[in-house]
Formats: sequence, structure tokens, C-alpha cells
Amino acid sequence: MNGRKGFTVKKLVWRLLKAFIKTVIIYFIFETITGFMGSFKSFQDYQMLSMAFMVLYVIFIFATELARGTVFQHVFAVANSMMFILYFAHIFNTSAFSFAVEQIHLMIDLRFFLGIFVVGSILGLAKNLLGFILWMNEREEIWMAYQIKSL
Repeated sequence: MNGRKGFTVKKLVWRLLKAFIKTVIIYFIFETITGFMGSFKSFQDYQMLSMAFMVLYVIFIFATELARGTVFQHVFAVANSMMFILYFAHIFNTSAFSFAVEQIHLMIDLRFFLGIFVVGSILGLAKNLLGFILWMNEREEIWMAYQIKSL
């Protein structure tokens, strides 16, 4: 026990292992998707932005999992949601992709889908903020119960 109730090295190692496994799985999924999308010429313009997004996303997933049960879990989750909103808003400006397959030239407008992703990210931000409020409420209830016992 390191001064905190229930904190042990075993729990820390388990959190690190879970965080590492989640980040590795997400990284491989993202690499598979970008490997597939890399064959399209129009996606190559966004490859550096997508890699930066992926690195930040993996860092936030790792930090959120490592800080589970603390206030920092909610801070990282809110920051992650805000990063999603900014990323989708940035690619929302140039959301038409065009590519050619032999003699066929296709242009796909993705504004509708990106709009759905932005709304979903805003809902995720609201969920994370409500989770933070719930966490603070639970801490206050614990503190109040401790104060009442000490009377």
C-alpha cells in the first residue's frame, strides 16, 4: 500500500499491460486501414495528418487507461474527444475524394459522413464531461460520509 487505498504494484502492472494491449491493437487496425487507403492518390495528401492523429490518439488511449479511476482519466478523455472534433473539422474543409480505376473516374463527397463523425465526437465530449461530473460527485459523497463519521 503506497498511502492510497487499494494501490499496489500489481494493479499498476495490470493497468500498464491493458494500456499497452489496447494501444497495440488500435495501432495495427489503423496501420491496416492506412495501408489500404494509401493506394488511393487523394488519400496520400492526408497521410501525414492521419499519422499525427493516430499517434495522438494512441497516446491518449494509453494515458486514459493508465489513469483509470483518477481525475486524469476524465481529463485525457475530454482532450481525446476535442482532438477528434478538431481533426474531423479540419478534414471537413476538403472532404471530396477523387480517384480513377482504369477508365472510370469517381469523386466521392464525404461531408455528410464527416458531419456525422463531428456530431458523434461532440456527443462523446458531452459523455466524458458528464463522467467527470459524476466522478466529482462520487468523491464528494465519500468525503461527506467521512466527515459525518468523524463527528
